[in-house]
Amino acid sequence: MSRFNVAIGPERIVLREALQPFMLQTRQGRLAVTAQMPIPPDVPFPGIWKTMASDDGGNSWREWSQPDIPGGSPFYEGCAAELRDGTILIFSWAARGPERDGHWIAKRWESRDNLDTLQGPFPADFFLPQAKGGFDDDGHPVPEVFLHRSLLELPGGDLLLTAYGWFHGDDTPSTYRPSMNKFRVLLLRSADRGRSWALVTTVAVDPSVGEEGFNETAMVRLSKGPLVGRLIAHLRTGSNKTFKHNPIYQTESDDEGHTWSTPHPLPWGNVDPDLIEMRDGALAASFGHRTWESRVHLGSLPPKDIGPGHGNYLALSGDQGQTWEPPIQVTREPSSCYTTVREIAPGKLLLVYDIGDGWQHVWNGWENIERGIGCREIQLVSGL
Repeated sequence: MSRFNVAIGPERIVLREALQPFMLQTRQGRLAVTAQMPIPPDVPFPGIWKTMASDDGGNSWREWSQPDIPGGSPFYEGCAAELRDGTILIFSWAARGPERDGHWIAKRWESRDNLDTLQGPFPADFFLPQAKGGFDDDGHPVPEVFLHRSLLELPGGDLLLTAYGWFHGDDTPSTYRPSMNKFRVLLLRSADRGRSWALVTTVAVDPSVGEEGFNETAMVRLSKGPLVGRLIAHLRTGSNKTFKHNPIYQTESDDEGHTWSTPHPLPWGNVDPDLIEMRDGALAASFGHRTWESRVHLGSLPPKDIGPGHGNYLALSGDQGQTWEPPIQVTREPSSCYTTVREIAPGKLLLVYDIGDGWQHVWNGWENIERGIGCREIQLVSGL
């Protein structure tokens, strides 16, 4: 029997035509969602994006932009957080390199007024002489280390950030794009508020796991309860393009990320997890389950069918991630299955997700489906 009673609210539209949302929440309650807009085929990633802001818990949204920032707002993939002194830091989606002696350079922005304005970009230096570039899942060269999803402040003031990429020797091809090698997940630490970063350790690497190895990662630090201080990370391993099941894996650290438990598969997956600790100590994880009932053949993209279970999900844990309740399916429509979740009031979550997909083709009878970013409130009462 579940320890949670859940009520899912109606869908609201955040931004039409967009895909793959990432969300920042400030302590004053402002929400900022950044997502990609349609682009011509010859425009390199990340192309065109927009940021939407809400000051009423996601009931209404307005476009946020700043004229002196290229593109109007930073493009990032979740590495953003508000520090204890109220400074908000945002890091670009990747660090580019290598430059001199193994340094990789990313962009960093700062706000000290609840995102009314941003200063930057300033350079952020990542010392990763072990790292190398590679190719993405579309076959394009990428001279980057990907900064993805998680940025947090430790009690002593140092910062931790999750990333993924390749080290020299990571040469195992992914199962559906041979030019793209399987990834490893990295943990980086900064002692100067994000100006410079050094490797703590590899969180997870195993070329035998999944279609892609370990990549997109969400991490949380427990702030209460018997396991206070534990870091928990959820890791993506694939897209279900060539395997039927690519679960999300979990791993834990009790020494500020220096060592990690052997990653173990969760009974669900598979796309880009998000993970938060709620105010009562419960954990909430969001993820998408992507089905590819028609197999992808390299060089062409046949129609994708919506197979059983396709959609966007929420999973809950009442014991600090030691066990998880069966996940709740929130949407069933065509989606690229990227999600993000935040607690907007005690016991009330906002799940943000995308609708539709980036390719122009038929989804099992769904022709010309309108794509965009949607959100739903999820009210829950736990037995904690």
